[in-house]
Amino acid sequence: MYSIEINQVTKRYKTKRGLLTAVKDVTLQIEKSKITALLGPNGSGKTTLIKMICGLASIDQGTIFVNDIDVKKKRKKAVHQIGCMLEGERNIYYYLTVFDNLKYFGLLNLIPKQTLHHRIEQILKLLGLEEKKKEYAANLSRGMQQKLALALVLLKDPDILLLDEPTLGLDVQSSNDILTMLRKMALNGKTILLTSHQLDLVEKISDRMIFIKNGTIIEDLQSKEKEQDNQQYVYLDLNIPNQQVLQELEHLIYMERENERIWKTTLAHLPEILQYLKDQQVTVKNLTTQRKSLEQIFLELVGDSND
Repeated sequence: MYSIEINQVTKRYKTKRGLLTAVKDVTLQIEKSKITALLGPNGSGKTTLIKMICGLASIDQGTIFVNDIDVKKKRKKAVHQIGCMLEGERNIYYYLTVFDNLKYFGLLNLIPKQTLHHRIEQILKLLGLEEKKKEYAANLSRGMQQKLALALVLLKDPDILLLDEPTLGLDVQSSNDILTMLRKMALNGKTILLTSHQLDLVEKISDRMIFIKNGTIIEDLQSKEKEQDNQQYVYLDLNIPNQQVLQELEHLIYMERENERIWKTTLAHLPEILQYLKDQQVTVKNLTTQRKSLEQIFLELVGDSND
């Protein structure tokens, strides 16, 4: 079952240089009760896509359904299903206290007064903000402001969470606490779509990782696929008999040279490489494997650009 269905969606913006295509013909389904990470370099279209899902940016072409509700036709009804936190946006009122921020947004979301205070206390405890509830938001640290912004999203208990850099500005312990909480929420039926540049944290909790570049999806990776052959490196310690064989290895076989004797390839290419080495009478002195990190996969797919 899908919580979000995106069908051939395109978004363009007018600039001084003409039309800029931020999202191009994207089709995507987000499963219920899963954590999906949307990954890509700056300017790749991640935030634009999230803004279209929650109705903050218009859809030029295509359709988006949230719990089977067409965002174009029934925006308010669709948005009611969503809690959204955008990186770089002002999600809190600085001159209200933590408690008053929660109270204001609770009333704005039509949470009944008789349950609102209890709900606020639950959220404050969940995020470790109890001691800060009388503090003005302007006086909070960047990390605490980030927690408050997340608290406002969680307050209305939405079915779907759209979180743009949810751990930005948080220390390691706070980041881990929030990610643990998100994992529990997914297990309890929430659908979470997040973006983050903290790939080590994303790798811990995501069920699925979607890579986007220049507004287009270039890879859709399920967590279990990280363990597959093409996501594992193999390191070979070779005893090469002569210079001719060495030159052939450098030009004919998909391998990278780490140093004089150590060569690197993927597990998927290993059988054909071992056969080739046997035919050339190359001795394999040692063989080790290592799974690619998400950072390595990211760099291979989208590079390290900040476009």
